[in-house]
Amino acid sequence: MPLIQSCASYYGRTLRATTNMRLLIRTVLSLSLLILGAQQSLASAFIHKGWNGYEVTDRESCRMDKHIEDDAYFLVEADWNKSFLLGIHRKSWHLQEGEKVTGAISFDDKPPVPLNGSVIHPTVMLLSFEQEDFLKVEFKVSKFLKMSFGTEWVQLNLTGSKRAVELLETCAKEVWPGAGDEEEALRHPRIASMPNCAFILSGGAPRLAQRIAS
Repeated sequence: MPLIQSCASYYGRTLRATTNMRLLIRTVLSLSLLILGAQQSLASAFIHKGWNGYEVTDRESCRMDKHIEDDAYFLVEADWNKSFLLGIHRKSWHLQEGEKVTGAISFDDKPPVPLNGSVIHPTVMLLSFEQEDFLKVEFKVSKFLKMSFGTEWVQLNLTGSKRAVELLETCAKEVWPGAGDEEEALRHPRIASMPNCAFILSGGAPRLAQRIAS
């Protein structure tokens, strides 16, 4: 009987130690992902010539805005798939989310081209042109733009916008589908190529860390 009790006690201690190790490794992995995400968000953010750039996690994209009047901001959004959207954020709006929006845009004194888009938030609308590269090129090389939608229109000085778009594109390249999801992030090659923090902090348990991560 003492032998059985001794074995049972040993087994219990081993089981608790293994469980604690699993919890430790899970915690380290989670913290590593949070730190990585914070570092990427900080690296992606920028300020240039009145433009404020930042990552939009729920849309897996990057966006920059610039104040134009009262409570209105001009928006430019880009993503890893090279989409290029223009829009308006007005704090006082109470739009219907999902509502279709049409408009037009002209650069300098060139003829206007049509825009189509939708309301993605009660205070935000985003529009695009079928040739998105056209918008990006004109945005970089033009001096000003005029954009109309419904009965409203806005005008924007594009001084310094070329560099701002380049920074936005750099930010967009850092945002991949599922970047905010732990499981997707673990599978992403950028993270897979990082040193195994769990192995380093657990004193050399790579196989256990690998099993938990998978």
